[in-house]
Amino acid sequence: MVWADLSKKAFESLYNHDGVVEGVVSIMVPVHEFAEEERAELQAQVAKAARTISSMLGHG
Repeated sequence: MVWADLSKKAFESLYNHDGVVEGVVSIMVPVHEFAEEERAELQAQVAKAARTISSMLGHG
């Protein structure tokens, strides 16, 4: 199976209440499952998820 990053930046950092990186959210998808024009929306959703998790960790 061929896999491809959603973008040049395929991850988002997660921050704790001290602003320290606690981890990352990363997503890779099979190339054939998402059209190229859908990848920007997927990247935006990953970024939103990272912000939500960071907020739950007390940063943001």
